[in-house]
Amino acid sequence: MKKVFIIFFFNIILCKEIIFPSIALVLSGGGAKGIAQIPTIELIDSLNIPIDYVVGTSIGSIAGGMYSIGYSPEELKEVFFDTNWDLLISNKKNRKKLNFFKKNNYQKYQLSFTLHDFKPKVPIALSNGHESFINLNYLTRHNNSIYDFDEFVIPFRCNATDLISGSEIIFKNGSLAKALRASSSIPTVFSPIQDNKKLLVDGGVLNNLGTDIAKSLGADIIIAVDVSSENKKSEDIIDVFDVLSQSIQLNSINKKNKNKGNADILIEPKITGSSSLNFNLKTAEAMYKTGYSAAYKNLENLIKIKNSLPLNKIISNQKLSSIQSDSILISEVILKTNSSITVNEVLNLKLPKKISKKDLIKEILKIRHSNQFNNISFEFLKNNNSYRLIIKLEKNNSIKINKVMILGNKKISDTYIRKILDLNRGDIVDYDKIDNKISQLYNLDFFENINYELVNFDNNSADILFNINETNFKRLKLGGGWSSYHKMIAKLRLDLIYKPIDMFRFQNEMLIANSIKENKLSLLYTGKYIKQLPIMPILRYNYKDTQLPMYQNEIELEENIIDKQRAFGFLIPFQNFGSFEVNYNNQKIKYSSLHNENIDFYNITLKIDQLDDLLYPTQGLNLSCYFEQSDNLQENYYYSNLSVDHYTKILKRTSIRLYGDYIESEDLNSSYKNIHFFKPDRTLAYSEYDIFSSNLLNYGIEINYLYRNSQTIRFLINKIDKVEFAHNNEKIHNFYSYGIGIRFKSILGPINFLWTNSDKSFFDNKKNENYYFSIGIDY
Repeated sequence: MKKVFIIFFFNIILCKEIIFPSIALVLSGGGAKGIAQIPTIELIDSLNIPIDYVVGTSIGSIAGGMYSIGYSPEELKEVFFDTNWDLLISNKKNRKKLNFFKKNNYQKYQLSFTLHDFKPKVPIALSNGHESFINLNYLTRHNNSIYDFDEFVIPFRCNATDLISGSEIIFKNGSLAKALRASSSIPTVFSPIQDNKKLLVDGGVLNNLGTDIAKSLGADIIIAVDVSSENKKSEDIIDVFDVLSQSIQLNSINKKNKNKGNADILIEPKITGSSSLNFNLKTAEAMYKTGYSAAYKNLENLIKIKNSLPLNKIISNQKLSSIQSDSILISEVILKTNSSITVNEVLNLKLPKKISKKDLIKEILKIRHSNQFNNISFEFLKNNNSYRLIIKLEKNNSIKINKVMILGNKKISDTYIRKILDLNRGDIVDYDKIDNKISQLYNLDFFENINYELVNFDNNSADILFNINETNFKRLKLGGGWSSYHKMIAKLRLDLIYKPIDMFRFQNEMLIANSIKENKLSLLYTGKYIKQLPIMPILRYNYKDTQLPMYQNEIELEENIIDKQRAFGFLIPFQNFGSFEVNYNNQKIKYSSLHNENIDFYNITLKIDQLDDLLYPTQGLNLSCYFEQSDNLQENYYYSNLSVDHYTKILKRTSIRLYGDYIESEDLNSSYKNIHFFKPDRTLAYSEYDIFSSNLLNYGIEINYLYRNSQTIRFLINKIDKVEFAHNNEKIHNFYSYGIGIRFKSILGPINFLWTNSDKSFFDNKKNENYYFSIGIDY
């Protein structure tokens, strides 16, 4: 190219030492479309074109930042397709890891609000960004000891926008994870990053193609990839995020058009009909192919750049992308390092070794995630029919902690947070331990997001700074649905933490449906909640007004019942496993036509909840064990109830549920307490309020097949092994039923259709066939 020849020519005339032209790679923002940037990086590597600077914005900052610390484009592709984007761009959480209070109401409501002066407050963003930071930190933390971005394998810059000053912020040092999180903080999708007095959002708000940043670094040649075309048609804007993305781009369109002029090669994959937040696997593969086509349309221009470079500038060794075969015969592993380390400390391969590219990438990723080395890159030297694998890296020295600093907390004390973090002066930085402690803190239900960075480096020591963003302690949750029996269902939950005074928690749950009104109040003393097994005193008051079917002297009645129950006891949460609760209760039951009841009793409840998902479970155990007993003169009985569900994933798209219910009671005269509600997928043809029993053994199996990402086909077989009816003490055995259903994912929650059938009903030999339908959050 003329530009390269001119630079090279003037260097010869004016300088004794030749200054080779520098090349910058600039990657734009564009959300999910960032996958289309990877083929350009692959092509650059396959041509062995040396890159001197990398500049990225938003998703381009993530790809660029990782490339700059040595990730190969093949690794970038592996990471992109392996990332759980759904978890990162929403506030979805790993349910198994959630602490008791957070798990107890997670996924039970469709809408969540915080309250300001008891008025609902709309969330600042779709995602609080916590999982995004955790993921970025995991991918880059092996380079945390390198403060200056100029000291990366390739010098790197990314940008963000300060919402307070309206200025562009360019990151050139500090925490790489924090820089990438700020640069990719799409407004209203991710919450902004607080950085001292700055409030940082996506760099694309002001500058979505940072070729001007590359020029300021001294780049002579700029290769730019722009996946955020502003020339959209109406059919390309398919959701609210596309509207937002287009609005942001229009704000910076003049800057972007000017910056396009700085690019010597501008690659623009034409991606249409896909949302910037659509990380669906098939869509991502299609966007990757579009990026591949766009890159190879510029192959000739890239070859011209390579051919115009002086020989000393061109990389002599080969990158992985330049090797066409899917497998590589490695004859030798060579380390290029200033550290005193051996090959076996880095990579233990029996040589010669024929290894697939995919397996080699996994081995390199293991080296990165060991956090023992930084600035890891690799290349190959041809050796007849085999290759020498050359790994460049430096050993990370252990970093001692000088100070542990905590910023941003207002309600939760430093002492409380430090107790859980368990980090002290002189400790060696252990990233896995820090991640586990952050996870423990985050899942306590007190924090919106938590991130950290190493600052004030001094030789092999540093301060560790935790940035804490507390959640609002006043919350309102709303939910609803529809089912065949209850019809329209509306739910509300008010949760006040540290109310009415510190260390207390007030909860109010309300439910209204056809023939039922329910209100549950509880007040807990949580204390500082630091112990492994904290004992929490609890007061409960439950009120239920309902209409239920029951039997009296062989006659089925529709009885109006008012149930008032007061309880005092204690609760022991088992962190993220479940809970144990003991209560002393007074229950007053008022019937419309039967004698009223006033019962004093104590109860014990054990719950274990390890389900991966409450609405669409595929793995885990859910167990509830309840025991109740009264020893007073009027009522002397016991009642126990065991319910268990165990999900196992047996294939990629198939899971099995084994479930069962056991009820046993003696001398239980209360009509109300013998009424049991079973969801249709537990007792199938004999569901909802069909079973008016004092003793029951029920079990079954369900096979779930994920037909598509949003559709699950269900096959169920159930056996009621025995049932003893409360109204006449009649015992019946061996009732089989089966069912077929389909479940759809929706924004409202699961949509369930279920058909069930049994050859006979409880009291005659007539066929018992039923259809059930529900949508959203069920009772």
